[in-house]
Amino acid sequence: TAALEDAAAFLRPGGRLLFRDYGPGDVRHTRALKGHAPRFDGDDLLPTAFVRRDGLYTSVFSAEVLHELAAGVGLLTEPPAAEGDGDGAYGCVAMSNAKTGQSWHRVMLTATMRKETES
Repeated sequence: TAALEDAAAFLRPGGRLLFRDYGPGDVRHTRALKGHAPRFDGDDLLPTAFVRRDGLYTSVFSAEVLHELAAGVGLLTEPPAAEGDGDGAYGCVAMSNAKTGQSWHRVMLTATMRKETES
């Protein structure tokens, strides 16, 4: 949330922030959930946090969790991420390796956040 707090402080009233990151179901997230990386327990807001093989602490956000995090720092999520089911907030690209026959999905979460205008 520190990054969102900093962004909210930087934005003028009515200013917008574009957020884009990997989403639930992305190949890295899927691999981590299969036990390829240790997960952190006890984090109610970010239950999809894990440590990558290179030691980097990573979190995968759903549209709903991102909406909650943004609201907590005074940012409004604009549709589609604020619709509740995240419809339209996710982009998915199917990738494959013809040589190995492997295929996987890259899932991206995109949201626009806006700082409220002062009344």
